[in-house]
Amino acid sequence: RDGINPFDHGSNTHTHVMKTVALRQALDKYGFDAAFGGARRDEEKSRAKERIFSFRNAQHSWDPKNQRPEMWKIFNTRIAPGESIRVFPL
Repeated sequence: RDGINPFDHGSNTHTHVMKTVALRQALDKYGFDAAFGGARRDEEKSRAKERIFSFRNAQHSWDPKNQRPEMWKIFNTRIAPGESIRVFPL
């Protein structure tokens, strides 16, 4: 991560290394079940398919077609071994 900056490497590479990779490493190292995010589904186009509780598999991959339904205020937050959740309350 040393030397990575948005000017020399582009914003996509910088964001991937400094945010995505760092988050995955922290989840793996400390065994967190969930990570809170501040992205708003109504403002950020890439987050429009995210649920309040957005499940990731053991490789931290997200499959929007395999998300659990969220009806009213009933949420299934049980996670399988290796899964993690990204929580987007906004």
